[in-house]
Amino acid sequence: MGFWFVICLSMIAGVVSLQQLTVLPSLSDLLLLQLFCVGGIFCFHYFNITRLRFKTCLRFVFCCLLAYLLGMTYATWRGENRLIDQLSLQHDDKVSRLVVEVSDLVNYGDDYLQFDARVLASKPNSGIPTHIRVRWSFGGFASPYKKPPPLSEPMPEIKPGEIWEFSALLRRPYGSFNPGQSNILTYRFANNHRAIAQIKGQPIRIAERGDWTWSIQVARLRHAIRAKLNPHLSDKRYGSVMIALVMGDQAAISQEDWVLFNRSGLTHLVSISGTHITMLSSLASLLSFLLWRRCGFAGKLFADRIAAQRWASVVGILVAFLYCNIAGWGVPAQRSFFMLLIFFANYALGLQWSIHMVLTVAALVVLLLDPWAVLSIGFWLSFGAMLVLIMLLKEVSKAEGLKNKLIFGIRSWAKAQFAVFVGLAPLLALLFNQVSLISPIANAYAIFFIGTVVTPGSLLLALSSQFDSLAYFTDFLAKVVHYVLLLSLE
Repeated sequence: MGFWFVICLSMIAGVVSLQQLTVLPSLSDLLLLQLFCVGGIFCFHYFNITRLRFKTCLRFVFCCLLAYLLGMTYATWRGENRLIDQLSLQHDDKVSRLVVEVSDLVNYGDDYLQFDARVLASKPNSGIPTHIRVRWSFGGFASPYKKPPPLSEPMPEIKPGEIWEFSALLRRPYGSFNPGQSNILTYRFANNHRAIAQIKGQPIRIAERGDWTWSIQVARLRHAIRAKLNPHLSDKRYGSVMIALVMGDQAAISQEDWVLFNRSGLTHLVSISGTHITMLSSLASLLSFLLWRRCGFAGKLFADRIAAQRWASVVGILVAFLYCNIAGWGVPAQRSFFMLLIFFANYALGLQWSIHMVLTVAALVVLLLDPWAVLSIGFWLSFGAMLVLIMLLKEVSKAEGLKNKLIFGIRSWAKAQFAVFVGLAPLLALLFNQVSLISPIANAYAIFFIGTVVTPGSLLLALSSQFDSLAYFTDFLAKVVHYVLLLSLE
């Protein structure tokens, strides 16, 4: 177990270190280094080299180096493929004619909308990247001292999967490098925005939907959920936060609210986190476990054919997978899903992996799917919080008696909050130049209310909003859940 743990860490280190380079290394050079490592492992394994006292140790070092190079090679290959898809210099800052497919949710501003798109056809035919970020402005000119005039007509509703044709000014991604500010170029590259398109003229909707793909269907489902939720939450102070808890869409959260959440240390609570996913998956597993043990067919229980524990594990994973997709498949969602997947597989297959191994394999899988996840602050905070809890919280035997259980629960809760605060304080200070001193106190009560009342209530609200016959119940539920959220945040 220790060997594979270090090997996984070495591959993670290879992917992470590649993202810190300014120039991609040569794939041929990396392959030559890997052949050298394979040769070293072969020599130390099959030849009796008596002069080397640390043959086993050196063989282990070569294995770690090989894993490191494999991770770096994989990240280099993915990086080269992404860099190939870029806007040609001859078409930069020029108008082109595009036919695109809307590939994700549309973000609406006061007088503009933005969305990710996949280019299906273009004029000119070459030099145009496949993945672009489109912006469609509707208002007049606005200066730093003057807001744009109100819109005379509402902005059109654009759904994922629709095919549009328009003329657009294409530009390569650009941004400033001001200290303490976010790196917009890193954000664009990690999100595969290979060009920025500003729509000119009047676009034409060609088709309601294109080819069937899983990502488009999930995006359309997310769009439908948001469209049904908005009428019930648009007039609520923290309605945008409730939408973010359901589907991970944080575009409507105001800058003032983000400042409040950052200062109080509650940012992680207004996004999809492991708490929400684990809670929903555990609830689905428990219900399926109870039903599977009591239901049957032809006079024989289902549990006699398939163990209830394994069936509950499968249901829990499926529910977590669906929820993570609806939530936008962000880094915290990926981490939580893969940890649950590995945990259930560990239980079902009897692997008996430690929690350290589960966390490491989950991080490796996340980076294999998205090598640029390390460029996200959420990656380090998400896995960092889990690592702090693993290192500082020791497993204590279960207390007996109601009083002892209550004392033990309060003590464990306080210890967890303090551990995460102390463990992540240096990282938060490095990334944001500030640390919230009231974060442990704010999280102590906010996590409980948001995790046990607000999030389940928001999910139930999303479900009931899909049925027009439940409109009165949905309005009542929205008021109750929002009131609890208001108490938790203020």
